[in-house]
Amino acid sequence: MGVMSAIYSQLPSIPWYSAKVPERTAEEFNLSLVPNDIIVGELKRRLDCLRAPDKRVILLGPPGSGKGTQAEKIVRGHCMCHLATGDILRKAVESKTELGVKAKGAMLSGALVSDDLVVGIIA
Repeated sequence: MGVMSAIYSQLPSIPWYSAKVPERTAEEFNLSLVPNDIIVGELKRRLDCLRAPDKRVILLGPPGSGKGTQAEKIVRGHCMCHLATGDILRKAVESKTELGVKAKGAMLSGALVSDDLVVGIIA
């Protein structure tokens, strides 16, 4: 993720950001609208992350157990990336990939998506 994407992804949690601003992609967002201290802070955080040791954490639990909530806290505090299979599956369904179409059937019926499909989608 580039600096622009990282800054843009944080906008909803930044106090000066107005929810009335229409959604934009990172490429469309004008950096001149972002206060310098936010940009410098993000750059400093990224430089600090370059010095951080490599870590991998897997959070397991049923839907709604707080995995995503805890992941958000871990990501910011420990310079990690958050990959959620649920998000990846929804993106595959939205993109109408061959495996995404197969996964959609299971998701709509409330069944678990098979391991073979999940591995195929995230690989």
